[in-house]
Amino acid sequence: EYRMKNAIREREERLRHIAAHIPGVVYQLRVWENGDMRMVYVSERAVDIFDLKDDPETFLDAFIKGIHEADQPSFLNSIQAAVSSRTPWDFEGRFIKPDEGIIWFSGTATPARRDNHLYFHGILMDISRRKAAEEELKKMDKLKSIGTLAGGIAHDFNNILAGVFGNISLARLHLESGHPSAGYLGKAEDSMQRATHLTGQLLTFSRGGHPVKEDVRLEELVADTVRFDLSGSRVKPEFAFAPDLWPAKVDMGQIQQVFSNLTINAVQAMPDGGHLHMAMENTELETRTPFDLSPGRYIKATISDDGSGIDPEYVNRIFDPYFTTKQTGSGLGLATVHSIISKHDGHIHASSQPGRGTTFTLYLPASDDDRPHQGEAAGTGERIDTPDIHILVMDDEAMVRDIAGEMLEKNGCRVQTAPDGEMAIEMYSNAIANGDPFDLVIMDLTVPGGLGGDEAIKHLREIDPQVKAIVSSGYADDALRANDTDYGVREVVSKPYTMDRLMDAVHRAMMQ
Repeated sequence: EYRMKNAIREREERLRHIAAHIPGVVYQLRVWENGDMRMVYVSERAVDIFDLKDDPETFLDAFIKGIHEADQPSFLNSIQAAVSSRTPWDFEGRFIKPDEGIIWFSGTATPARRDNHLYFHGILMDISRRKAAEEELKKMDKLKSIGTLAGGIAHDFNNILAGVFGNISLARLHLESGHPSAGYLGKAEDSMQRATHLTGQLLTFSRGGHPVKEDVRLEELVADTVRFDLSGSRVKPEFAFAPDLWPAKVDMGQIQQVFSNLTINAVQAMPDGGHLHMAMENTELETRTPFDLSPGRYIKATISDDGSGIDPEYVNRIFDPYFTTKQTGSGLGLATVHSIISKHDGHIHASSQPGRGTTFTLYLPASDDDRPHQGEAAGTGERIDTPDIHILVMDDEAMVRDIAGEMLEKNGCRVQTAPDGEMAIEMYSNAIANGDPFDLVIMDLTVPGGLGGDEAIKHLREIDPQVKAIVSSGYADDALRANDTDYGVREVVSKPYTMDRLMDAVHRAMMQ
């Protein structure tokens, strides 16, 4: 008898040990003939997962009270149906923890009869990580579905903007200093810059927008961006950057856009003023994280505001395209931020409580090189004389060809134009044969229904291995292809561009 009792005790201890280490709450529910239910056993994990005592007498009532009010009816209906039909039960819902907010849980149970009594044996699991991953996939699917349309519209709109931008630049050349129309044209250019920013955001989360990465020191870049976007507002910045911060492996322009959008978002959240807290530190992840980041070195950035915060029902939607709770804004800012961070193999998430502000936490991949170089800003390098430079411009849009040609001619260049890659190749070959070769080609990579600049440049390199080319395109994706040395591209100028930006690209390409 002693041995039997000891064996039973050891078996019970073993089962409790197993239940305590299962990543979920193991429970046993007894059901009476009249439908009443009572917990018989609850494992120790109840404390860790739900902040509830592992007391069978109190657990069931406390657990039901903690379920999100929107999920309670379906939870009770599903478990009653399982009891009535004596069939297995499963459920997914939300549980509110007092200190940590909402978590997602799943519940499963299997009916069994013992000693003429009905029991349900099951497990309650925290599935918040899985739900977060599913939400992440949904966001990416939304971005992908809208991307094709947005990218096409933005590309065509950029061609239109290129014509408007170019004509404004040319018109200003013909005005004398102090002409009253100069101010109006300047304001028109400012409006055009805002339109360009909008199409840039569309392209970023469309099928284009892949980052062209380099090693970048974030301290000065971020501080300058934040201060600029806060100018004129009542929001004060506070910076806390680690003194030994690693350089980041990022696309400088896109990351600048990330911090700009987050800053503007904070200003809109604090119309009466406040503080924007910006911190960055090094972090090294040894194992894959809950948000599925690969192990490695990262820059962790946190951006917190003193605003009114975000309602819990909206927090998971703030990165959705065109979703906004503000009276002003397009709803593209945070969607663009999310897309850029994802394409950098990083992560961003938001936490907020009404009345306590909002915090965004970002992880950006760090460079393996602790001594990065910063790219030279456009327009700051040495210029060369442009008179008599022979340039071939290829673009399927006649308006863009005409504007680019006139801009170049105003700077003393000799210009010829082509509507597609086939004609550009023919003209380039003829120019060599006639003893008047082109010094430079400016090509649009995307030509609907025709030979694009990427393929055309390959043919030109067969004709002339020393060909110098500039990519001019409205698709952000082309910038990535332009950095492939197989194309022989020296510079990239994205549409729409001003005459100064075009000539900067020409000068840099000719100096290489």
